[in-house]
Amino acid sequence: MNLYLYDLRPTPEGFERVYDYEEFVAFILKNGLSEFTVHSQNPAGKENIETLLNNLKKFQS
Repeated sequence: MNLYLYDLRPTPEGFERVYDYEEFVAFILKNGLSEFTVHSQNPAGKENIETLLNNLKKFQS
């Protein structure tokens, strides 16, 4: 499943959409977290998101 978190841009085809952090957390809690790829134009933000998701994945295991 592809998840798209953004509040302004159109949702790409084939993606589920969440608009904010609260919706993102609710989606992950409901559906779990498997493999993921983070796309961001902000390298530091991308790294922060990947670190948080990797920590969550370890916690869920």
